[in-house]
Amino acid sequence: MSLRRLLSSTRKTYPKANAGTIRRIHAIPSQRSMATHGDQKCEWLVILPDQEGASQRRVELRPQHLSNLSKYPTDFWLFGGPFLQEPPKKNEPMKMLGSVLVALGSSKEEVLKELKKDIYTENRIWDWDKVQIFPFKSTLRKAL
Repeated sequence: MSLRRLLSSTRKTYPKANAGTIRRIHAIPSQRSMATHGDQKCEWLVILPDQEGASQRRVELRPQHLSNLSKYPTDFWLFGGPFLQEPPKKNEPMKMLGSVLVALGSSKEEVLKELKKDIYTENRIWDWDKVQIFPFKSTLRKAL
């Protein structure tokens, strides 16, 4: 944008601005501090279908699986839970098909490393041939 156009458009907002003030308002910083790619954290959407026939083992291991989550930093697993065959019904066990998680991590490899330590992995609950992990960006998030 030419200085003349810049002066004209800026004076509409700042009627008393002179050329020096306008240059300072629109100045581009000579140095920018940016985190390196490795320092940036990203949300990761993780979809972990269960192995065929793992339902009973999943139910038996669920209390230990949930208690182990407290060992993680509070900002690593942002949300998670089972995905279901049908909506839950009162007084009936949920028909769980797998897990969906959102993690905040530096890389897909970091998320995989943590998932490999989970009791559901150790006991072959999740079907690792069908696991999917995607970079994710939350647009809407509400408290439970």
